Amino acid sequence: MAKKVFFILIALSSFNAFTSDRFGEVFDKKTSISIKSVIKNNRTYAGKDVIVSGKVDRICVKKGCWLNLGSDKEFVRVTFKDYGIFVPSSFLGKKVALKGVFDIKTESVQRRRHLMEDEGLSREEIDKVTQPIKTYSIVASGIELI
Repeated sequence: MAKKVFFILIALSSFNAFTSDRFGEVFDKKTSISIKSVIKNNRTYAGKDVIVSGKVDRICVKKGCWLNLGSDKEFVRVTFKDYGIFVPSSFLGKKVALKGVFDIKTESVQRRRHLMEDEGLSREEIDKVTQPIKTYSIVASGIELI
C-alpha cells in the first residue's frame, strides 16, 4: 500500500511540474517594469537585477530553454540561470513577469543560427544570417505567467 501511495505522489508532483505557471525563484511580480522601458533605458539597467514584464514573442520549441520578450524589432533574449528552468511552449504569445540580470551583448552568427534552429525555422531563413548583432539579454532566475 505504501508503495502505491508513493508512486501516486510522484505522479501528481510530475504532473504539476508540467502544468505550472511559475518556475524558479519566487519574486514580487507587482514590482515589474515593462520590457519596453528596460530597452529604452538599457544603459541604466545593464548589469543589474530587474523584474520585468512583457509578451513572449519567440521561444525554444525544442526544450524551452530560452525565449524572447518584446517584438521582432525590439526584444530581450531570456535564458535561465544555470540552465535550471525550461518553460513550456504554451508560454508563447502570453504575458510573463521574470526576475534576472539584464545585459547588453553581441550575439555571434553561430549563436543566432543555433537559436533559430531551436525555434524551428527553415534552413533558408537560418542561412540568411551573416552578421552578429547587438542584443539585450536577461539571465533569469524565475518566471511566471501574469
